[in-house]
Amino acid sequence: MTQVMAANKDASAVVTLQLPQKITAQYLRIIPVSWAEGGIGLRAEVYITAAAVASYKPTFKITKTSTQTQTITQTSSSTAQLAPVLAVIPAQALPIVFKASSELDAAHAATNGRLSSESFWASATNDKNQYLQINLGQTTTIAALGLQGGGSRWVATFRIQSKVEGGDWKDYTAGKGAAVVMAANKDASTVATLRLPQPITAQYIRIIPVTWAEGGIGLRAEVYITAAAVASYRPTFKITKTQTQTKTSSKQLDCGKWQTWLGAMKAHPMFGKIMKTCAAQICKDPAFKANPLAADYCKSKREQEGREVESEGLTVTVDDVDGDDDEEQQLVRKIDNVKDTLQMLIQQARWEADM
Repeated sequence: MTQVMAANKDASAVVTLQLPQKITAQYLRIIPVSWAEGGIGLRAEVYITAAAVASYKPTFKITKTSTQTQTITQTSSSTAQLAPVLAVIPAQALPIVFKASSELDAAHAATNGRLSSESFWASATNDKNQYLQINLGQTTTIAALGLQGGGSRWVATFRIQSKVEGGDWKDYTAGKGAAVVMAANKDASTVATLRLPQPITAQYIRIIPVTWAEGGIGLRAEVYITAAAVASYRPTFKITKTQTQTKTSSKQLDCGKWQTWLGAMKAHPMFGKIMKTCAAQICKDPAFKANPLAADYCKSKREQEGREVESEGLTVTVDDVDGDDDEEQQLVRKIDNVKDTLQMLIQQARWEADM
């Protein structure tokens, strides 16, 4: 029976699929079953097993009219001895594998930094102090990197730092004595595969953007190790229950969309007044108080009651705002004070998603 497999959901994200059963063949056809409204379009890579690498020595009869094909074949041969490692790491381990200097939001967290991710890592700020850190689980020999951006963001040039477990971070110099800056992407969708001038022996690497797109820093990455390193590459990652729950939570609640929704709500001319009036009523809602985490929030809120909040020469308390229609002008408080309430509501939504 013919098996139909899922592939891409958009034109830019790379989808890496491990076959349920290996195929022994010379020729392969990828036959589209369904496709985008714009039509059929495809770029592909084929991965062979580590055991097959040693015996893979393809030969192609090149005719005089196929000079361009010969050049492409030689380039492919130079990367045929490499194996991608991040593509086969289980999703539960991604919070251990990927860390970053900062994250724009939950939808662009470091865990989206894998080349096959539907989203991508984006830094909260765009400067030369940002980095995407990758933990390979053990020391191995890194020979190449695959890099891709996302949205309107990408990394144009970058440098690398690496270290072994317990060691210090070292700049990648490629034997030249100073940190090497390498070219990466020119757009957000194309995957740039870069073979390192000299392999790196390390467990951890940091990809540090030096220049980037006008839209900002955005990155997805793959790490390729040498064929010789494949046989000894057996990484282990200790996955705790908390980490698994956090991963599930990110699927239940898209905080990027949540914050976008809040932004639209805040633009409403009555939003500030509504929040100032109704925020004090939140903890009186029975369903809200029934949630243990919500109860903790309410306890914290009660501890804040009675504290005076000064705004534009007006001094009021939280209790003053609670249902006093005769003192309406006391409801007109500085928007910075409302932001604190909004942040707590956002956190509460995340807590409820975790439950």
